[in-house]
This record gives sequence, structure tokens and C-alpha cells, in this order.
Amino acid sequence: MTEPFVRETVLSSLEDTTALAARLAPVWAKRGGVVYLEGPLGAGKTTFVRALLAALGHQGTVKSPTYTLVETYRIGPHLVHHFDFYRFADPEEFASGGFEEYFDPPALVLVEWPQKAQPYLPAADWTVRLALETPMSLASESTPLESRSVEAPQTEVSSLDQRSVGVSLDNPLRRAWVIAHHPRAQAAVHEAWE
Repeated sequence: MTEPFVRETVLSSLEDTTALAARLAPVWAKRGGVVYLEGPLGAGKTTFVRALLAALGHQGTVKSPTYTLVETYRIGPHLVHHFDFYRFADPEEFASGGFEEYFDPPALVLVEWPQKAQPYLPAADWTVRLALETPMSLASESTPLESRSVEAPQTEVSSLDQRSVGVSLDNPLRRAWVIAHHPRAQAAVHEAWE
């Protein structure tokens, strides 16, 4: 089995989130597949989806599917399904909900709170893991930033000059890890950064 490829990036503004989504959107849409979006409440999962859909050319409203469970978008030749399983009380809800058909190729399927639908959810091609860091978590400049990252994957990361990032309570620093789980998915991530 191939080791996952991990690409880390810092999202210090909405523009950074938009740029990351714009970088990934064309290669993900071209290939289709399943993207897990992981992170705590408020980490920016739905914001990332909005930016991704805009990068694909969607001009309408993007609603969070927290209550509807899924929102579907036809954007030119691309079919995108956006799921949010936050409200699932039991993973059986996925199995009994008839959602499997949404995961058929060539659709791009974006899944918030994937752990709530396991073990029934199809495996991810990619995972975007988002973590929040506030000024309190950045208080000690003697502690490397990567050691304070929430749920960071085990991978070598570069250091960051904290003073150059405008972090505040209103604008917490977000770190994102784009994880490609198999060779085809890895090729897409490499293509996005070319």
C-alpha cells in the first residue's frame, strides 16, 4: 500500500482559503472522487467548499447541508455533491439513506464530518484536514508552531514566522493539510502544485 502524500499550508485569511480551493478545484473536478473535510466546528470546512465551488464557476448561493444532508451542484460538465453528516446520531443513517449512488464516478463528492457515517462511507481519495489556532495557542514563541497544531498528520512540516501572520481572535490562523490517499490522488495533488 502506498503511503499517503501530505501537503501542508497556512490559511491566514479568506483569500488563502480561496487560493487553496482554486488550486485544487480543477484537478479534483477533472478526476472526480471523494474528499473528506475534517476539522472542528468553525474550522472553515463550508467556507472551503464555497471557495471550491466558486473556483469551478458556480455563481449562486452555497448552503451548508447541515439540515438537508446533501446539496448537489451541476457546474458545466462537473457534478458536485456536498454532504454534511454532523447531525447523524448513528452511522446507520448513511446506510439507510440511499446515499451510495451519489458516490458514483465521475462526481466530485465533498464530505463534512465523514467520521459520523463510518464504516459505510466510501473511502476518501483526498482529505482536507483543517485546524484552528488562536493567539492563546500561539503565545509561546519558543514552542514550534507545528507542535501546537490540532490533529496534524505525522509529517515533516516547515517552520513559520508567527509574527508575519496576522492572527487575532477574529481571524484565527488555520492550518490545512491536503492528504492524498493513493497514487491517482497523489498525482492530482502534485498537478495542483505544479
